[in-house]
Amino acid sequence: MRIRHLQTFLTDQKLHCVGDLSELREFKVGIDAAYWIRTLPGLKDPLSDALGGMPPGAFGVIDREIANFRKLNITPCFIFQGIQPEAHSLFTSTYSQTMEAAWSYLTKGDELLAQQKFSLVTSRVKSDFIHFVMHYLIYKKQEVFQAPYFAAAQLGYFVEEKRFHAVYGPPSVMLFGVKRVVTGIDFSQKHFEWVDLDQLLKRWEVTKEQFTDACLLAGTEFCLTFPYLNLNQFHPGQKVFTFGTAVEFIKQAPLISYMQHFPTETMKSEHLEKYCRCRALIQNPVVMKTDGSVQARKSVFVGPSPCRPESLPPRPTHCPEGLDPRAEMPCDFDQIVGDRLPDGIHFLTAKGVLSRKVPMVLALGFWGDYSHPVVDTVEFRDLVNDLREYRCRALGLLAEHLHEHFQKKEIQFLRVDTDSARKLPAENQEAKQPDVKKGLCWTVSQQDLDAEIARQRREGLVPENPRGIEIKEGTCIRDAKKLKDIDLRFLLEWHHKAQEHGGVLNEKIMSDEKSPLPNSPETLLSLVQLMFLEALGFFTEEGGMTVFGSSMLQTCRYFQEPLLCVLEMMKWGCLTDQPFGCPDDKRFPPEINYGHDSQTEKGRAVLLVSRVLSLVPMRMKAHDLWNAPVDFDLAAFHCCVRMLKRTLRQLEECCLANVLLQDLDKTKHLPMPFWSLKPEEMSCLPPLMPPRNALGLVTRVLFEMDISQGPSNPPKGVKESRRVQLTQDITAKFPCCAFPLEDLEIGLVFWDEVCKVVNGLAKSIDVSDLQEQIKTANKYLTPLREYFALCQPSSTASVNGSVPPPISSSQPQQQQQQQQQQQQQATGRQNSQQQGGGKKGGGGSMGDKDGSSPTANTGGGGGPRSQQQNHQHQPPQHMQTNGATARTPPQPPPVGVGGRGDGMGGMPANMYGMPHGGGPGPGMNMGGQGGYHGGPGPHGGPNRGVPPSPQQHMGPPPGGRGPPGGMHGGPGPHGHGHPGVYPPPPPLLENAGGPGGRTGGQGTPQPPQGEGRRGGRK
Repeated sequence: MRIRHLQTFLTDQKLHCVGDLSELREFKVGIDAAYWIRTLPGLKDPLSDALGGMPPGAFGVIDREIANFRKLNITPCFIFQGIQPEAHSLFTSTYSQTMEAAWSYLTKGDELLAQQKFSLVTSRVKSDFIHFVMHYLIYKKQEVFQAPYFAAAQLGYFVEEKRFHAVYGPPSVMLFGVKRVVTGIDFSQKHFEWVDLDQLLKRWEVTKEQFTDACLLAGTEFCLTFPYLNLNQFHPGQKVFTFGTAVEFIKQAPLISYMQHFPTETMKSEHLEKYCRCRALIQNPVVMKTDGSVQARKSVFVGPSPCRPESLPPRPTHCPEGLDPRAEMPCDFDQIVGDRLPDGIHFLTAKGVLSRKVPMVLALGFWGDYSHPVVDTVEFRDLVNDLREYRCRALGLLAEHLHEHFQKKEIQFLRVDTDSARKLPAENQEAKQPDVKKGLCWTVSQQDLDAEIARQRREGLVPENPRGIEIKEGTCIRDAKKLKDIDLRFLLEWHHKAQEHGGVLNEKIMSDEKSPLPNSPETLLSLVQLMFLEALGFFTEEGGMTVFGSSMLQTCRYFQEPLLCVLEMMKWGCLTDQPFGCPDDKRFPPEINYGHDSQTEKGRAVLLVSRVLSLVPMRMKAHDLWNAPVDFDLAAFHCCVRMLKRTLRQLEECCLANVLLQDLDKTKHLPMPFWSLKPEEMSCLPPLMPPRNALGLVTRVLFEMDISQGPSNPPKGVKESRRVQLTQDITAKFPCCAFPLEDLEIGLVFWDEVCKVVNGLAKSIDVSDLQEQIKTANKYLTPLREYFALCQPSSTASVNGSVPPPISSSQPQQQQQQQQQQQQQATGRQNSQQQGGGKKGGGGSMGDKDGSSPTANTGGGGGPRSQQQNHQHQPPQHMQTNGATARTPPQPPPVGVGGRGDGMGGMPANMYGMPHGGGPGPGMNMGGQGGYHGGPGPHGGPNRGVPPSPQQHMGPPPGGRGPPGGMHGGPGPHGHGHPGVYPPPPPLLENAGGPGGRTGGQGTPQPPQGEGRRGGRK
């Protein structure tokens, strides 16, 4: 909760106390995460919204702050906001005007004024950004807790329970029982600022009740500012009122007196209702207690909810003065915070399994889109309407195991107008119920899963390491090697094999039974991703595979997530070469002259190619802000991408929650972190993180290059000089990009995959328009790829369905690879002689001497592979972010293979640095040097290298947890007071005493370093 002008008034009046940072040494500090994110220096990038995705240096800034905490032995515990009741939107009337001015300044070349306008919009921290920061903190092994409702109320409860030594947050935390609040930390100056409530009350000569009333008069996101405070006579010489004016008002008369004086009855009714709501939220904070239950801090949770405990007496039909006589909480409190959700939902929310949006919709009964797009288009609005299908399915998955009330609850979908903050009903849509339906019955057993992993590895369908990175193993993961194999493409291949040849996976697929619950991390991840694919329509109602599933099955597994985005954008009609349409009630900035370039065939080709390539993330330098141009069309396209990926992420969360709600004890099988946001780290589940459109901007620079001069097939060295010049031009325009040319070539590989998918879909469904648009785009793209010797479709074949790491085409790296190849040839010949190599391969034609040709000829077929030796090696971490240096992949030790071909191809001829050596022998995948995980192939086809030994990934969570007590009668799985035995969710905080036994007493909380005791039995 934010109090208008309170922070500014405290700063102007110098009411903050200043302390030395060493005073916080070895403290455990509870942090309001949203406030902490807003105050981080250098975290907000003015152009991040127009660029899409996370700010380039966001993770680097967070790493730096965590390191600062660690230096002082400060243990931070980040508390994130949970369900937030409906709030009013202030200052949105200028949003569209601000964005229009920003784009206009950018078109005129005034980048400074443009960034100032963009910064006014990006000052608000979006929910997507907070969600990714939360999971990044989980990845960094920080203590993270998502409150059921207000983070400030949860902080107040933890302070009351003596869980924290200090609290870092906004001054409004003082409304929830915290007397001293740290409001700012400056690690560079080694001091911190804090406020003391008792000192403020003494200085202002008011009581705590008067301070609360002054906050209500000043205004929050839940109540409007008292209108008379804005009159100039009460703040002479200042543009806006100060919080001190609200304090003076309250000292003159109580709040109830001011509620009688409004210009109109309509304004009086509106203000009075919001004041009452805000006061009720402050007086009745709902928190999660250390035993896992969610209730008001000092009263029972009362409200007309079907999940209300049956042990309470019936609510009286009349509540005098709006209060329940059995408690201080208003009897209509549910109209503010919504229906009470079962504790299991809050438990999953607290662990980060669920974001707050879907539970909040289920509680409040409406889904409002408050995200203001950087570019509001007709396509964006249509997509928001179309995605209601997925949203209803997500609600249905979450409500399936809840009370019938939630399954039949009417959900109103609303769109918030950015100019007036009005809620507009969705076009031509009535309220909808959650889509609760019987899904397919997937039988995922550990034995069959292990057999399928072994089969796909044996047949080369699963690469030993899909991204060429080191897979780390955490203590909660039984087998990280198995987890990295389980992805969407693996499951589609498993389903295809089971359909063709039979298998346990599809044995009971049409059964009326529920899918068996998983009993391991591998089976849990498999079941969740199968449900996710089913919800997206990759399987038919009879359990067969649709054309979209078949298309994804035939593509490179490295591009699974961007390809999934392409298929979904195609499904909803958002992937074309046409400019976006302007809504009737909006207008595009006239200075941009948007749509003018698309009048030509080449202009439309640029639109399509740049949009597709923008879905592939680029590597950025750490701690750098985006200091390059942005594009209006790509910003509009990524507004749709962001909305789509957000919806897909919510659908995936609900698939996971659907499984865990059946038995909360299954959360022990959930690997942490289950979402990894860094490209160099394997993610157990698709993170569905919106990419930045930087690669689309780089693609536009490629189309601007003049290739009219010079032959297309130049003599020796000319192609390399062209590549060097292209690299220099891109780097000059985009200094924030770490490896622009290598990333561009990865994007071109993705473009080839998209072309293959569209051509495959054309055999089953009508995609003729998009197919023709791609054909036209290739007419302009292919000459550019040939001119700059960029990777060609013929040279982008992937090894075992994976994309090896990109290798820079600079001359020093080529020389290094030449030396590596010579060493490998010598060592390989020696090993081949020792082990008995196969027959000599046939002669092959020579490739280019300099190895620069992307179509270097390959040597003849190598002989049969000799006996394989096991050599363990460490694959490279090639997809480094945050400024980490990309390293040339170290080659693994050679193994004995067949004889080399007579003709040796040129040196690395494409982005992967694969010399085209001897052709494949019998049973080989390809000739030449092996991939980043395979053995070298100068003597024939590569052997697959042995995967690295798993290393420690994550230690156990700090501190011990009190074990829960015995089984006891309590809320059933639906949280509706079903009698019988049902174990409560495990404690969420470390060191918390578990609940009592069947008839025993409550477990006793212990000091921070101790372990909670088990509740006794009588």
